[in-house]
Amino acid sequence: MVSLYRLQRRTLMFDTPPPIPADFRLAAELAPAAGLLGSDQPALTAHAGLGAVSIDFYSGRTGIVSDPPLPPVAFCLLTKPHQISIETGRIVVSGRIQELGEIPDIIGLVEHRVLPLLNLAILDTAAIVQVTGTIGDTPVQWAFHQVLPSARGVVHSEYSQELVAHLYRITRLGDEPRVFGALHYFATGCRLARVGNSLWEFAPEIILNLAKVLDTLFMGEERERDRPGSIDHVRAGLTRLGIPTDQIETTFVPMVVLRNQFGGGHHTLSIFDTDAMQPIYTFLQFAEDRFRWLLMLVTRKVADEGYALMLAKTEPSREKSRQLRQLVDTIVRGLPTLPPEFSRPSQPKEGQPAGA
Repeated sequence: MVSLYRLQRRTLMFDTPPPIPADFRLAAELAPAAGLLGSDQPALTAHAGLGAVSIDFYSGRTGIVSDPPLPPVAFCLLTKPHQISIETGRIVVSGRIQELGEIPDIIGLVEHRVLPLLNLAILDTAAIVQVTGTIGDTPVQWAFHQVLPSARGVVHSEYSQELVAHLYRITRLGDEPRVFGALHYFATGCRLARVGNSLWEFAPEIILNLAKVLDTLFMGEERERDRPGSIDHVRAGLTRLGIPTDQIETTFVPMVVLRNQFGGGHHTLSIFDTDAMQPIYTFLQFAEDRFRWLLMLVTRKVADEGYALMLAKTEPSREKSRQLRQLVDTIVRGLPTLPPEFSRPSQPKEGQPAGA
Protein backbone atom coordinates (compact mmCIF):
# COMPACT_ATOMS: atom_id res chain seq x y z
CA MET A 1 0.00 0.00 0.00
CA VAL A 2 1.41 3.38 -0.96
CA SER A 3 0.23 6.95 -0.82
CA LEU A 4 -1.76 8.13 -3.83
CA TYR A 5 0.83 10.84 -4.43
CA ARG A 6 3.90 8.59 -4.25
CA LEU A 7 3.14 6.78 -7.48
CA GLN A 8 5.22 9.14 -9.62
CA ARG A 9 6.70 7.01 -12.37
CA ARG A 10 10.38 6.08 -12.01
CA THR A 11 12.54 4.11 -14.35
CA LEU A 12 15.69 1.98 -14.29
CA MET A 13 18.62 3.77 -15.93
CA PHE A 14 21.59 1.93 -17.48
CA ASP A 15 24.03 2.33 -20.39
CA THR A 16 23.55 -1.17 -21.79
CA PRO A 17 20.62 -3.52 -21.17
CA PRO A 18 21.45 -5.92 -18.32
CA PRO A 19 21.24 -9.69 -18.89
CA ILE A 20 17.99 -11.29 -17.78
CA PRO A 21 17.51 -13.44 -15.74
CA ALA A 22 20.34 -12.27 -13.48
CA ASP A 23 21.50 -11.73 -9.93
CA PHE A 24 21.03 -8.20 -8.65
CA ARG A 25 22.13 -5.99 -5.78
CA LEU A 26 20.45 -2.64 -5.06
CA ALA A 27 21.49 -0.21 -2.32
CA ALA A 28 19.03 2.39 -1.03
CA GLU A 29 21.07 5.20 0.51
CA LEU A 30 19.36 6.81 3.50
CA ALA A 31 19.47 10.24 5.08
CA PRO A 32 19.89 10.97 7.88
CA ALA A 33 22.09 7.92 8.55
CA ALA A 34 21.32 8.07 12.26
CA GLY A 35 19.94 6.02 15.10
CA LEU A 36 20.21 2.30 14.49
CA LEU A 37 22.14 3.05 11.31
CA GLY A 38 24.99 4.79 13.18
CA SER A 39 25.80 8.49 13.52
CA ASP A 40 28.34 10.86 15.08
CA GLN A 41 25.91 13.80 14.66
CA PRO A 42 23.14 14.92 17.05
CA ALA A 43 20.44 12.27 16.77
CA LEU A 44 17.16 11.34 18.41
CA THR A 45 18.35 7.77 19.00
CA ALA A 46 21.55 7.47 21.04
CA HIS A 47 23.42 5.54 23.74
CA ALA A 48 21.40 5.68 26.96
CA GLY A 49 23.27 7.89 29.41
CA LEU A 50 26.31 8.22 27.13
CA GLY A 51 25.98 11.51 25.32
CA ALA A 52 25.52 15.26 25.43
CA VAL A 53 22.03 16.68 24.90
CA SER A 54 21.70 19.34 22.19
CA ILE A 55 18.75 21.76 22.38
CA ASP A 56 17.82 24.39 19.81
CA PHE A 57 15.40 26.74 21.54
CA TYR A 58 14.58 28.55 18.30
CA SER A 59 13.40 25.47 16.38
CA GLY A 60 12.43 23.44 19.44
CA ARG A 61 14.51 20.50 18.21
CA THR A 62 16.61 18.32 20.46
CA GLY A 63 19.25 15.68 19.88
CA ILE A 64 21.94 13.65 21.60
CA VAL A 65 25.53 13.25 20.48
CA SER A 66 26.54 9.73 21.54
CA ASP A 67 29.95 9.35 23.14
CA PRO A 68 31.14 6.92 21.95
CA PRO A 69 29.07 6.99 18.73
CA LEU A 70 26.24 4.51 18.55
CA PRO A 71 27.53 1.75 16.24
CA PRO A 72 25.49 0.85 13.16
CA VAL A 73 23.31 -2.23 13.25
CA ALA A 74 24.16 -4.99 10.77
CA PHE A 75 21.12 -7.10 10.03
CA CYS A 76 20.12 -9.55 7.33
CA LEU A 77 16.60 -10.77 6.56
CA LEU A 78 15.93 -13.59 4.14
CA THR A 79 12.63 -13.08 2.36
CA LYS A 80 12.12 -15.46 -0.53
CA PRO A 81 13.36 -14.90 -3.14
CA HIS A 82 15.35 -11.85 -1.91
CA GLN A 83 17.66 -10.87 0.92
CA ILE A 84 17.32 -7.56 2.78
CA SER A 85 20.23 -6.26 4.86
CA ILE A 86 20.82 -3.07 6.87
CA GLU A 87 24.29 -1.60 6.55
CA THR A 88 25.79 1.75 7.54
CA GLY A 89 23.42 4.36 6.17
CA ARG A 90 21.68 2.13 3.64
CA ILE A 91 19.37 -0.80 3.04
CA VAL A 92 20.56 -3.40 0.55
CA VAL A 93 18.35 -5.83 -1.35
CA SER A 94 19.88 -8.69 -3.32
CA GLY A 95 18.75 -11.85 -5.04
CA ARG A 96 17.77 -12.95 -8.51
CA ILE A 97 15.18 -11.56 -10.91
CA GLN A 98 13.59 -13.12 -13.97
CA GLU A 99 12.59 -9.80 -15.59
CA LEU A 100 13.21 -6.07 -15.12
CA GLY A 101 9.57 -5.51 -14.25
CA GLU A 102 10.27 -6.95 -10.79
CA ILE A 103 12.48 -4.00 -9.80
CA PRO A 104 9.72 -1.45 -8.98
CA ASP A 105 8.10 -3.88 -6.53
CA ILE A 106 11.46 -4.63 -4.90
CA ILE A 107 12.25 -0.94 -4.36
CA GLY A 108 8.67 -0.30 -3.28
CA LEU A 109 9.10 -2.98 -0.61
CA VAL A 110 11.99 -1.01 0.88
CA GLU A 111 10.42 2.43 0.52
CA HIS A 112 6.84 1.74 1.55
CA ARG A 113 7.18 -1.18 4.00
CA VAL A 114 10.70 -1.57 5.39
CA LEU A 115 11.30 2.14 6.08
CA PRO A 116 7.91 2.83 7.74
CA LEU A 117 8.46 -0.17 10.04
CA LEU A 118 11.99 0.95 10.94
CA ASN A 119 10.59 4.39 11.75
CA LEU A 120 8.91 2.85 14.79
CA ALA A 121 12.40 2.36 16.27
CA ILE A 122 14.50 5.04 14.53
CA LEU A 123 13.31 8.44 15.70
CA ASP A 124 15.53 10.16 13.10
CA THR A 125 13.06 9.35 10.33
CA ALA A 126 15.09 8.29 7.30
CA ALA A 127 14.27 8.69 3.63
CA ILE A 128 15.80 7.19 0.52
CA VAL A 129 18.00 9.72 -1.28
CA GLN A 130 19.44 7.42 -3.96
CA VAL A 131 19.10 3.88 -5.28
CA THR A 132 22.02 2.38 -7.21
CA GLY A 133 23.36 -1.08 -7.79
CA THR A 134 24.00 -3.79 -10.35
CA ILE A 135 21.99 -6.29 -12.34
CA GLY A 136 24.45 -8.93 -13.40
CA ASP A 137 27.55 -6.80 -14.05
CA THR A 138 25.57 -3.81 -15.34
CA PRO A 139 25.48 -0.66 -13.14
CA VAL A 140 21.93 0.66 -12.73
CA GLN A 141 20.24 3.65 -11.12
CA TRP A 142 16.61 4.22 -10.11
CA ALA A 143 15.39 7.69 -11.14
CA PHE A 144 12.28 9.67 -12.03
CA HIS A 145 10.92 9.01 -15.49
CA GLN A 146 10.56 12.74 -16.17
CA VAL A 147 11.80 15.91 -14.47
CA LEU A 148 10.64 19.33 -15.61
CA PRO A 149 12.80 22.38 -14.79
CA SER A 150 10.97 25.02 -12.74
CA ALA A 151 13.71 27.50 -11.83
CA ARG A 152 13.33 31.21 -12.52
CA GLY A 153 15.83 33.40 -14.32
CA VAL A 154 15.89 37.06 -13.28
CA VAL A 155 17.58 40.34 -14.18
CA HIS A 156 19.17 41.65 -10.99
CA SER A 157 17.88 45.22 -11.25
CA GLU A 158 14.32 44.11 -11.99
CA TYR A 159 14.44 41.48 -9.26
CA SER A 160 15.61 44.06 -6.71
CA GLN A 161 12.75 46.38 -7.66
CA GLU A 162 10.27 43.52 -7.29
CA LEU A 163 11.54 42.68 -3.80
CA VAL A 164 11.34 46.32 -2.69
CA ALA A 165 7.82 46.67 -4.13
CA HIS A 166 6.61 43.70 -2.09
CA LEU A 167 8.16 45.09 1.09
CA TYR A 168 6.59 48.52 0.58
CA ARG A 169 3.17 46.86 0.41
CA ILE A 170 3.49 45.90 4.07
CA THR A 171 2.51 49.44 5.06
CA ARG A 172 -0.47 49.52 2.67
CA LEU A 173 -1.81 46.06 3.43
CA GLY A 174 -2.14 46.84 7.11
CA ASP A 175 -3.45 43.92 9.13
CA GLU A 176 -5.46 42.24 6.35
CA PRO A 177 -6.00 38.73 7.81
CA ARG A 178 -7.13 37.11 4.58
CA VAL A 179 -4.08 38.24 2.61
CA PHE A 180 -1.53 37.36 5.28
CA GLY A 181 -3.33 34.12 6.11
CA ALA A 182 -3.20 33.07 2.44
CA LEU A 183 0.48 34.07 2.23
CA HIS A 184 1.18 31.89 5.27
CA TYR A 185 -0.46 28.80 3.77
CA PHE A 186 1.31 29.39 0.46
CA ALA A 187 4.70 29.72 2.17
CA THR A 188 4.02 26.50 4.10
CA GLY A 189 3.23 24.65 0.85
CA CYS A 190 6.44 25.99 -0.70
CA ARG A 191 8.48 24.91 2.33
CA LEU A 192 7.07 21.39 2.10
CA ALA A 193 8.13 21.20 -1.56
CA ARG A 194 11.67 22.31 -0.62
CA VAL A 195 12.26 20.02 2.36
CA GLY A 196 10.67 16.91 0.87
CA ASN A 197 12.86 14.10 -0.35
CA SER A 198 11.29 14.74 -3.75
CA LEU A 199 8.88 17.29 -5.20
CA TRP A 200 6.02 14.91 -4.44
CA GLU A 201 6.88 13.43 -1.03
CA PHE A 202 4.55 15.86 0.74
CA ALA A 203 2.16 16.33 -2.19
CA PRO A 204 -1.03 15.75 -0.13
CA GLU A 205 0.10 18.34 2.43
CA ILE A 206 1.04 20.79 -0.34
CA ILE A 207 -2.40 20.32 -1.89
CA LEU A 208 -3.98 20.92 1.51
CA ASN A 209 -2.12 24.21 2.00
CA LEU A 210 -2.74 25.51 -1.53
CA ALA A 211 -6.44 24.74 -1.18
CA LYS A 212 -6.35 26.66 2.12
CA VAL A 213 -5.00 29.65 0.19
CA LEU A 214 -8.25 29.71 -1.79
CA ASP A 215 -10.38 29.06 1.31
CA THR A 216 -8.68 31.88 3.21
CA LEU A 217 -9.12 34.39 0.40
CA PHE A 218 -12.69 33.63 -0.57
CA MET A 219 -14.55 31.44 1.95
CA GLY A 220 -16.74 32.67 4.76
CA GLU A 221 -17.42 30.80 8.02
CA GLU A 222 -15.74 27.44 8.56
CA ARG A 223 -19.06 25.62 8.34
CA GLU A 224 -19.55 26.79 4.74
CA ARG A 225 -16.77 24.48 3.59
CA ASP A 226 -18.94 21.48 4.43
CA ARG A 227 -21.90 22.65 2.38
CA PRO A 228 -22.55 21.12 -1.05
CA GLY A 229 -21.42 23.55 -3.72
CA SER A 230 -19.20 25.54 -1.35
CA ILE A 231 -16.51 25.50 -4.03
CA ASP A 232 -18.65 28.15 -5.75
CA HIS A 233 -17.32 30.66 -3.20
CA VAL A 234 -13.86 30.09 -4.68
CA ARG A 235 -15.18 30.43 -8.23
CA ALA A 236 -16.98 33.67 -7.37
CA GLY A 237 -13.95 35.17 -5.66
CA LEU A 238 -11.63 34.37 -8.55
CA THR A 239 -14.15 35.73 -11.04
CA ARG A 240 -14.31 39.03 -9.12
CA LEU A 241 -10.54 39.30 -9.57
CA GLY A 242 -11.06 39.14 -13.34
CA ILE A 243 -9.61 35.64 -13.84
CA PRO A 244 -11.11 33.90 -16.91
CA THR A 245 -13.46 31.00 -16.28
CA ASP A 246 -11.32 28.46 -18.13
CA GLN A 247 -8.29 29.38 -16.03
CA ILE A 248 -10.33 29.09 -12.85
CA GLU A 249 -11.60 25.63 -13.77
CA THR A 250 -8.27 24.22 -14.97
CA THR A 251 -5.84 25.89 -12.55
CA PHE A 252 -7.52 26.52 -9.19
CA VAL A 253 -10.69 24.44 -8.85
CA PRO A 254 -8.79 21.12 -9.34
CA MET A 255 -6.72 21.90 -6.22
CA VAL A 256 -9.88 22.10 -4.12
CA VAL A 257 -11.23 18.89 -5.67
CA LEU A 258 -7.93 17.08 -4.97
CA ARG A 259 -8.09 18.26 -1.38
CA ASN A 260 -11.75 17.29 -0.93
CA GLN A 261 -11.94 14.04 -2.88
CA PHE A 262 -8.51 12.51 -3.51
CA GLY A 263 -6.51 12.22 -0.33
CA GLY A 264 -5.35 15.81 0.02
CA GLY A 265 -7.36 16.49 3.15
CA HIS A 266 -8.45 12.98 4.14
CA HIS A 267 -6.90 9.53 4.28
CA THR A 268 -7.31 7.12 1.40
CA LEU A 269 -6.26 3.51 0.83
CA SER A 270 -7.41 3.47 -2.78
CA ILE A 271 -4.86 2.39 -5.36
CA PHE A 272 -5.10 4.33 -8.61
CA ASP A 273 -3.51 3.60 -11.95
CA THR A 274 0.02 5.02 -12.05
CA ASP A 275 -0.21 6.18 -15.67
CA ALA A 276 -3.50 7.98 -15.04
CA MET A 277 -1.87 9.92 -12.22
CA GLN A 278 0.98 11.39 -14.28
CA PRO A 279 -0.91 14.54 -15.43
CA ILE A 280 -1.68 15.28 -11.77
CA TYR A 281 2.02 15.16 -10.87
CA THR A 282 2.75 17.62 -13.68
CA PHE A 283 -0.14 19.82 -12.52
CA LEU A 284 1.28 19.89 -8.99
CA GLN A 285 4.74 20.80 -10.24
CA PHE A 286 3.39 23.92 -11.97
CA ALA A 287 0.80 24.78 -9.30
CA GLU A 288 3.19 26.76 -7.13
CA ASP A 289 3.94 29.30 -9.87
CA ARG A 290 0.25 29.69 -10.62
CA PHE A 291 -0.66 30.29 -6.97
CA ARG A 292 2.27 32.69 -6.62
CA TRP A 293 0.86 34.64 -9.57
CA LEU A 294 -2.58 34.68 -7.89
CA LEU A 295 -1.18 36.01 -4.62
CA MET A 296 0.88 38.65 -6.41
CA LEU A 297 -2.33 39.77 -8.12
CA VAL A 298 -4.28 39.84 -4.85
CA THR A 299 -1.61 41.73 -2.88
CA ARG A 300 -1.22 44.29 -5.67
CA LYS A 301 -4.96 44.89 -5.99
CA VAL A 302 -5.52 45.12 -2.22
CA ALA A 303 -2.47 47.28 -1.49
CA ASP A 304 -2.35 49.47 -4.59
CA GLU A 305 -5.89 49.56 -5.94
CA GLY A 306 -8.05 49.48 -2.82
CA TYR A 307 -9.55 46.08 -3.67
CA ALA A 308 -11.60 44.70 -0.75
CA LEU A 309 -11.79 41.03 0.10
CA MET A 310 -14.69 39.59 2.08
CA LEU A 311 -14.62 40.87 5.67
CA ALA A 312 -12.80 38.34 7.82
CA LYS A 313 -14.10 37.24 11.20
CA THR A 314 -11.05 36.53 13.38
CA GLU A 315 -12.75 36.12 16.75
CA PRO A 316 -13.84 32.50 17.35
CA SER A 317 -17.46 31.79 18.15
CA ARG A 318 -18.53 31.01 21.70
CA GLU A 319 -19.06 27.38 20.74
CA LYS A 320 -15.57 27.06 19.26
CA SER A 321 -14.05 28.69 22.34
CA ARG A 322 -15.98 26.30 24.60
CA GLN A 323 -14.86 23.28 22.58
CA LEU A 324 -11.23 24.43 22.70
CA ARG A 325 -11.30 24.92 26.48
CA GLN A 326 -12.79 21.47 26.91
CA LEU A 327 -10.16 19.95 24.62
CA VAL A 328 -7.30 21.71 26.41
CA ASP A 329 -8.54 20.50 29.80
CA THR A 330 -8.58 16.93 28.47
CA ILE A 331 -5.11 17.22 26.94
CA VAL A 332 -3.55 18.73 30.07
CA ARG A 333 -4.63 15.75 32.16
CA GLY A 334 -2.45 13.47 30.03
CA LEU A 335 0.63 15.69 29.61
CA PRO A 336 3.91 14.64 31.26
CA THR A 337 5.51 17.02 33.74
CA LEU A 338 8.62 18.57 32.21
CA PRO A 339 11.71 19.33 34.30
CA PRO A 340 12.46 23.08 34.55
CA GLU A 341 15.65 22.86 32.47
CA PHE A 342 13.54 22.02 29.41
CA SER A 343 11.23 25.01 29.88
CA ARG A 344 13.45 27.92 28.83
CA PRO A 345 17.00 28.70 27.68
CA SER A 346 19.60 29.09 30.40
CA GLN A 347 20.54 32.69 31.22
CA PRO A 348 24.00 33.79 30.05
CA LYS A 349 26.62 34.31 32.71
CA GLU A 350 27.77 37.84 33.49
CA GLY A 351 29.97 39.10 30.66
CA GLN A 352 28.94 36.21 28.39
CA PRO A 353 26.88 36.96 25.23
CA ALA A 354 23.50 35.29 24.92
CA GLY A 355 23.68 31.96 23.07
CA ALA A 356 27.40 31.52 23.83
